[in-house]
Amino acid sequence: MGYTMKKKNYVGFMAFAFMLIMLLSACNPVFPDYELDNFWKLDKIEYAGGDEYHPKAVYFGFARHIVQIRNLYDQEFPTSDYGFSKYGKIRFTNDSLHIDFSIYNDNTPQSEMLLRQLNQCGIESFINSYAVDKLNSKEMIIHNDNVVLEFKMW
Repeated sequence: MGYTMKKKNYVGFMAFAFMLIMLLSACNPVFPDYELDNFWKLDKIEYAGGDEYHPKAVYFGFARHIVQIRNLYDQEFPTSDYGFSKYGKIRFTNDSLHIDFSIYNDNTPQSEMLLRQLNQCGIESFINSYAVDKLNSKEMIIHNDNVVLEFKMW
């Protein structure tokens, strides 16, 4: 009877260990770009000519392959309580960030207005590529030839 009891305990332990190993090895992180995937407040836009702009309330939300830009204060319509919010696709590597809003580019007056709104957020065109200068749990700095964007974790 002692041998059978030890065998059952051993089999139970092995089954538990196997399940634990399978569970831990099968789990991929939900947000693989854990430093980028979060909400960021755009603090400063610096243009190549030296001009700087400090937006009042522009937020970027990154999650996996999606970005949301939300501008709570639209310069073009300053009395609007809404501002605007748009979603785009991203591709992120350790040293570069590509943001794509081309889904909205249909050569209509609405897409031209959206591009002007994106310009207020430091986004120059419907497809943009940036070098990542700094990315940690507190701040992010990205740039391309025409603009430097500085963010704080929100």
